[in-house]
Order: sequence, then C-alpha cells, then structure tokens
Amino acid sequence: MNKIAFLNSKNIMYKFIIYFFLIINSLSVYSNIIIKKNLPNDFNYKETPLYISNNDSINKDSTNFKIPKNSVYFELLGCGFLGSINYERVFIEKKNNVINGRIGFFSLVLSGPVVIIPTLLNYQTKINRYISFEIGVGLQFVYGGSLKDHEINFIGNFGFRLLIKKNFLFKINFTPFSQKGYNYKKDTNTLSFQPWGGLSIGYSFGK
Repeated sequence: MNKIAFLNSKNIMYKFIIYFFLIINSLSVYSNIIIKKNLPNDFNYKETPLYISNNDSINKDSTNFKIPKNSVYFELLGCGFLGSINYERVFIEKKNNVINGRIGFFSLVLSGPVVIIPTLLNYQTKINRYISFEIGVGLQFVYGGSLKDHEINFIGNFGFRLLIKKNFLFKINFTPFSQKGYNYKKDTNTLSFQPWGGLSIGYSFGK
C-alpha cells in the first residue's frame, strides 16, 4: 500500500522542521510564564541552583515530581498516518527519566477498510515541571481488506510534551516511518524512510 506518494518532496520535511522548532520555542516561553506565576512574590532568583549548587532545599527543583502513569490522547497525523487514538502506560520511572509503552488505533475506508495500529516504546526525560523530551521506536501495523493484505513499517518518535495543570497533555513529535518500494532497474525491493509528524492532545492520570 503506497500511502503517501505526495511526500516525495523534501520541502515538506523542511517546513515541518521549521514549524516544529517554532512551536517548541512557544512552549518553552509558555512554561516559563506558568512557572513564574507559581513562584511566591518574595522569591529570590539568587537562591537558585545557578547561584547555589549545594543547597538541598533548592536542588529539589520543580522536575522532581511523579509523572502520571497513564495517558489517553488523540494524535493528528503522526504514527497513525492520518490520526490515531492512543493509550500510553509508564513502565519504569527513575528520578526524571521514564520508559513508557504506547499503542494506538486508526481506521478509514478507501477502496476497502484500512486499519493502522502503531506501537512504540519511548524514553522520556523531564526538562522542567511542564516540559519533557521523548524519543522512541516502534512498529506500525497496517491492515487492508483482510489480514493477508497487510504490511509492517518501522516508525520513530522524537519530540516534546507539555503537561500543565489538571494533567492536560499536549505533544508535538517528528515521526518518520519506513516505506516499502520497488526498484525496477535493479529488480529489487527497497526500503526508505519518509518524514512525518504529529500533534497530540489528551489527558494524563494515575500516580
């Protein structure tokens, strides 16, 4: 199933990278605004790890909190190609580092029904109280009209997630995936990676 012939242009990748970093910059500014709003009025910026590195009470910074164990979110584009509903579960959490697993589901009808199931294993590390960086790899199962008509693609995941008050979740990710093809000149099968990305919105819960 050749899903995205229109992705052959490199301009799409360049535009996505530009938009990606613009949004990340906006998220960084937004998170700093939230942090400042939560600081007491008499907060002394000189009493921060930038000035005092051996103060135990200060070293317990805003990153030392429990990440919710479960997340449910909708991803536009991304690992499900056009979109997917996803469930994510934290398996391991140590200090500010997390290993989680994810499974999603997407279905549409073209000439026949198509079902896409992305599965990933991700590493996540907290940058501050609200923003985390994540990177992962996985498989994308694509089923056509029958179980015999299917393909398995490799998918990657690289991006940032914003978790704000009331556990509202927002994610932006670069999600390249493999695409099978055929080289008629060499009479061989080929495997290439296509640039792709997604935006997610959802809710996290459970400690």
